[in-house]
Amino acid sequence: MSNSKKTIYYDGIRIFQKKENQPCWSGVISPNQLFGFLKSGQADGGKSEYNGETQFKFSLLVNEDGSAIMSVNDYQPDQSSQTAEKVDDLPF
Repeated sequence: MSNSKKTIYYDGIRIFQKKENQPCWSGVISPNQLFGFLKSGQADGGKSEYNGETQFKFSLLVNEDGSAIMSVNDYQPDQSSQTAEKVDDLPF
């Protein structure tokens, strides 16, 4: 069985290659595309809550041409191994 999952990229966000005279990368956000993508549920793997606010985690990947793309960061720690570690730490 393979653990590889299909990478999901955010729709509605484009990040362009940094040019020589620019201090940083630049990009554009297309709100209708981004909101439609978020509402579609495709980013739910990276959805979390912090201080009562919904957040979507992402990973920033650099392409060969120097531009960048954002993917949904759906990493979740393995809860079963964390539970086992706690049980092993008991003093009795």
